[in-house]
Amino acid sequence: MKDLTLKFADRADFSAFMESIGYYDDESMQDDILIDVIGNVYKETGELTEDGEPVCVKEDGYL
Repeated sequence: MKDLTLKFADRADFSAFMESIGYYDDESMQDDILIDVIGNVYKETGELTEDGEPVCVKEDGYL
């Protein structure tokens, strides 16, 4: 099994890609290729809120 990570500008870009390859309509492709959607990614800044929770910023891209 091989892993491949694709990064898109946003969720709409990802959805357009999925439609363009016909993934949702092709059962054979769905059987052969597992798509694991991560979504937006956030990174901790190292700072804490007043409640002691970590402050996070949204990273560019949609995985």
